[in-house]
Amino acid sequence: MDPITAAIVVAVATGVAAGATDASKKLIVDAYDALKALLKKKFGAESEIVKAADCVAARPDSASRKETLKEEVKAAKADQDAELVVAAQALIAQ
Repeated sequence: MDPITAAIVVAVATGVAAGATDASKKLIVDAYDALKALLKKKFGAESEIVKAADCVAARPDSASRKETLKEEVKAAKADQDAELVVAAQALIAQ
C-alpha cells in the first residue's frame, strides 16, 4: 500500500480507537488535517482523491473504499509527490 493511502487508513483507524488518548488523537487529527489540506491544495477540494479520502473517513472498515482511495492516489500520482509522501510519513509516525 502506498504511504498516502496507508497514512489515511491508519489515521482514521487510530484516531477513533478506544485506547487512544486525547493528546494522541489531537496529534493524529492535526497531521491528518495537514495531509488533507495538502491534497486539496494540490488536487482541488472536489478532486476524486479528496473525495476518496473522505469516503474512507466515513467508513474506515470498508475494503472497497480503501481500494478506491488507493486507485485515486495512483491515478493522481500522489504517491510520487515528495511533499505528500513526507506529510503521509509524518502522519504515520503519529
